[in-house]
Amino acid sequence: MKHCIQCLYLLLALLLGSGVIHGQTTQIDLRSNWDESRVLENPHKGWFHHLYDEKSYRYPASNTVEAENIPGLQEMFIRVPWTYLEPSNNSYDWTIIDNAINTWSSKGMNFSFQIICCSPWNDQTEYASPPWLWDLGVTFTYHDLGSGHTHYEPDWSNSSFQAQLQEIHQAFVDRYASRSDFAHVEIGSYGDYGEGHTSASSGDRWSVAVVKALIDIYDIYPSNKVHCSEDYCTSNGRPLGEASDLRNYIENKGYTWRDNSILVDWWLDNLPANQYSVAEPDYFQSIYRSRPTFIELEHYQMVIDANNWQGANGSTKGASIVRGAMDIIHPSFMSFHGFVDQWYNDNPQLAAQLANEMGYWYFIGDAGWKTANVPGDNWYFWFEWMNKGVAPAYNQYQLRVRLEGPTTQDFTISNSRNKEWVEGETEWETYNVALPASLPTGTYTFKVKMYDASTSRNVELGFKTSVRDNNGYYTIGSVSF
Repeated sequence: MKHCIQCLYLLLALLLGSGVIHGQTTQIDLRSNWDESRVLENPHKGWFHHLYDEKSYRYPASNTVEAENIPGLQEMFIRVPWTYLEPSNNSYDWTIIDNAINTWSSKGMNFSFQIICCSPWNDQTEYASPPWLWDLGVTFTYHDLGSGHTHYEPDWSNSSFQAQLQEIHQAFVDRYASRSDFAHVEIGSYGDYGEGHTSASSGDRWSVAVVKALIDIYDIYPSNKVHCSEDYCTSNGRPLGEASDLRNYIENKGYTWRDNSILVDWWLDNLPANQYSVAEPDYFQSIYRSRPTFIELEHYQMVIDANNWQGANGSTKGASIVRGAMDIIHPSFMSFHGFVDQWYNDNPQLAAQLANEMGYWYFIGDAGWKTANVPGDNWYFWFEWMNKGVAPAYNQYQLRVRLEGPTTQDFTISNSRNKEWVEGETEWETYNVALPASLPTGTYTFKVKMYDASTSRNVELGFKTSVRDNNGYYTIGSVSF
């Protein structure tokens, strides 16, 4: 019953012939009610903003109204050096995180986090891992990058370093992981900026065993909330066999991938144009149907300075690269990686368009239902679902039905089967509800909405607001019983 209208007609013929559906049916086209410009603020997808990015408040939103104006912005990302959170051994300072939560939680924002251990070019601290680790026998390597930029890289293999890092993560989990607005955590236990490479530090390639031990720290988090840069597998010239071993190790934990190479000048210059700066396309192609993926764009000002973003909304250069990368990575979440006001003022139309295109984006084309209906019977109806996003949904959503007429009757279909609706394809779904024998006869307005029970949020569909009521139901048509 999927993919084509001929399949629907075959299904209806079978149901009619078998006596499951008696009598005539109604079929209508709902495309005139579509709105592809309205940004749908939906769960489990959207923009995220780098509120803290290695330094304290690197990209502050000057006020909450500014950030609320970004269409589809639903998550604040906090990337923070370990040393800020544990200035002395077993003495934690959660001020940075708590201040962000206190400011943004009431605005409906979710939060994602990364604790990093090495931060080159950070003019606020040389130590991303706290210097008191020296007292526990952890050694550091000093690096001078010039122009006054110096930093210390820890001995990643040191058992005391790993044990203390495990402790700060356990303390973090105890404090925050049970929050309903805790969305994701990015692995940050190894490499420069937590990205899994040491390119701005020693350039050394640490052993597979060391990298695995640092990844194992995240076993205390729910696996479906953890994502990782593919650099943990491939960086610093790691041989293919080792890279494959690490890739399988990470994926078998249920973790997903995040690409932070998009629009980075070096990757644009050194990869084929049709890779759109995606360093490892296969990592994303092989898993995106089963778990969400992430894109972190290069720092927006750096993209501008490199002449890789030109024209309003990146129309001359930039936007087409992002869209090409989205077609490879199929992200549900993306960051613009810069100041909120600068990004949105430069790219208002693109920001809105990509907010819809990332992840799932649902529309109903044709709809139909059984015309001759009797209270007490099963009532059948069917929808032509279209997913215009770049990815499937990974959470099951309900379909809620409302009949408004002589009385109001609600039904809940626990599984709309939305997880089966892959990007760019049409799916026909037939549903039925049991009409109460006591349902008053008459004409009813047939309405539906999609609902996510896990977040207690409606899942908006691509219709005009003129056909949506105050309870989030969309009018489909009229039906008589």
